[in-house]
Amino acid sequence: MQKYQSYLKKIAEVLFDRSKGWDEMRIAVKSYHTILSEITGINGAIKNRSEGYETALNTGFALSPGYAADCTLDTKRTVKYIQALENAVQRLLNEFPGETINILYAGCGPFAPFALPLTERFSPEQIQFTLLDIHQQSIDAVKKAVDILEIGPFFRRYINCDATEFKHDESYPLHILITETMHRTLSREPHLMITLNLAPQLIPEGLTVPEEVTLTACASQIENELRFLKDEITLEEINDRRTVLGTIFRLRKDGEYRFKEDKSAIICPPVNIKNELNGNDTLVITTSIKLADSIILKEKESGITYSHIAM
Repeated sequence: MQKYQSYLKKIAEVLFDRSKGWDEMRIAVKSYHTILSEITGINGAIKNRSEGYETALNTGFALSPGYAADCTLDTKRTVKYIQALENAVQRLLNEFPGETINILYAGCGPFAPFALPLTERFSPEQIQFTLLDIHQQSIDAVKKAVDILEIGPFFRRYINCDATEFKHDESYPLHILITETMHRTLSREPHLMITLNLAPQLIPEGLTVPEEVTLTACASQIENELRFLKDEITLEEINDRRTVLGTIFRLRKDGEYRFKEDKSAIICPPVNIKNELNGNDTLVITTSIKLADSIILKEKESGITYSHIAM
């Protein structure tokens, strides 16, 4: 419908405008969620607990369509992923002038929220999406959204599958992998295994969004951590009060990883526990996500970058 096309255009203008403040971005994201809910009939699930939270897989848990839809409301996550994907596309268009940039969106959910705004910035000759999701309901919903918004020429394929097992069709190159299938500290959800399966299928110059996910071990007093969670102290202040023990894991396209013999887990490097640590300290694992270039999701900016406190 024409009104939805007009809404998407206006929302995209805000989401790509780096001069806008977070209050304006939040309104735009809320509107984005609302129109996609109207179009698809997926009204979210957090408020009314209308469906099961997740689907168990061999490699973790996949959020149900309703909960995946509600993740769109995580404003800084949504905005920064969209802007990072735009950066990645523009970078590869400059590197491969005249070529179509093929983008694989793994775990797209019912909205494919990072993909749709890019149809307002590029042409179908410049970008083509392949959408993957484990839930057929999500695939059906996003197809409906694409049809109603009349942006079908941007979408090459819709595939209902487990992204940890997907094999890309080698008849055309794969330039970009985008996925946000993670819980904090890369726990529970299959983001890690999806990346390890799909990133090697990119062309050598290909890009992943995010570019890098870093987990860092720190020692900290629980009182300070609780004050940080309550917004009583800033990120800079809590970092001044922590003792960094070291990086325990970094996920990136060109990373090399050692697995246990049964392939059930990755072996992380040891972390040195310093002798001078206070006996009242607790272990804290933080998550930082570099999406593209200077676009970073810092700790506690999103639900996926909260720390894990060993209590």
